[in-house]
Amino acid sequence: MSKQTPFFKFDAMQWLGGAIQNCTLEEKGLFIDLCALYWKDYKPVKMDAKFKVRYRNLEGTLNSIVGTLSDLDFIVVSEAEITIPFLDALMGERAEFLKKCSKAGKKSASIKGTSSNKKEERRKKSVDIRKKIEDKETENIYRKFAHLKLSVKEYDAMIADGYSKAQIDEILDDIENYKKNTNYKSLNLTARKWINKRREDEQPKVDDRGDRYYGL
Repeated sequence: MSKQTPFFKFDAMQWLGGAIQNCTLEEKGLFIDLCALYWKDYKPVKMDAKFKVRYRNLEGTLNSIVGTLSDLDFIVVSEAEITIPFLDALMGERAEFLKKCSKAGKKSASIKGTSSNKKEERRKKSVDIRKKIEDKETENIYRKFAHLKLSVKEYDAMIADGYSKAQIDEILDDIENYKKNTNYKSLNLTARKWINKRREDEQPKVDDRGDRYYGL
């Protein structure tokens, strides 16, 4: 018990204004010493040979001092053992206080545990929502690589604008393999531009005389 409560409550006003002031300095000194011994181990102080050796300087007056403290009800002597009522009361208060602290600690731990569980639930819910969004986006993506992507809607629009699936797939492969594709921001616009450029390059050219020939 002393490890949990190495000190006890000492009321200076009660000490200075109480009945203890009717005692001699020796009586008061022995009393406070007995309090320390009793509180340290929280068990009766035995008036054995060891006790007498400890207070050998009071030889001849030790029993008288103990008797005075007992008569004033500061201590209780029973079968050569000393107990101290006011410390028993303090220990009872302390035990009740520790009990309340223990309950409060368990309650706090329970609240924290509940709070942690709620946080984990919110985190999992957030992850699930992000995953659903990502899955939905994946469903709507026709082609994706690096930071570029072409949605199904954009692909359908290209088909509607006259681009064939073969043209689109081929140009997307070329863009993916192009080392500098990091410079592009829109796969849709880039694909359209590349296909249009390739169409232009494949068209036969006309010289100044109007004769047609195939340029490189």
